[in-house]
Amino acid sequence: PFGTGVYLIMVYVIQTLPVSLYMLGNYFRTIPFSIEEAAIIDGCSRVQAIFKIVIPLSLPAIVTVYIYAFMIGWNEYLFASAFLGLKSYKDLFTLPIGLNAFSGSAHAVWGRLMAASVVSAIPIIIIFSLMQKYLTSGFTAGGVKE
Repeated sequence: PFGTGVYLIMVYVIQTLPVSLYMLGNYFRTIPFSIEEAAIIDGCSRVQAIFKIVIPLSLPAIVTVYIYAFMIGWNEYLFASAFLGLKSYKDLFTLPIGLNAFSGSAHAVWGRLMAASVVSAIPIIIIFSLMQKYLTSGFTAGGVKE
């Protein structure tokens, strides 16, 4: 059972990593290099410029990618059903697999199933609400005159 959960986590990382890196790479290219140069001229090393300038300016993109990757893993059904099976590893069920098992019973109560579906959306709403202040962009606008 432990190996199955590790494999599932690896699949989620492999599934979200390419698009996440693509999104972050494109955002990092929009940060003007002259801002980093200014930090280096002011006495920062290259690593300090990254941690004090680039990372804080990239918080909107990092938070966006985090929410994207979390939503993909939270709502994923196909790989979880393939790795966990529908009855093999009940203690490792993901939320969509649990909802499917809940709806697949002979006495499925649709009102309860819909309530469980709404409750399953609450963590994503909470995460988005907490991270919303980091989703503002445009901090570098007007930072450097070229």
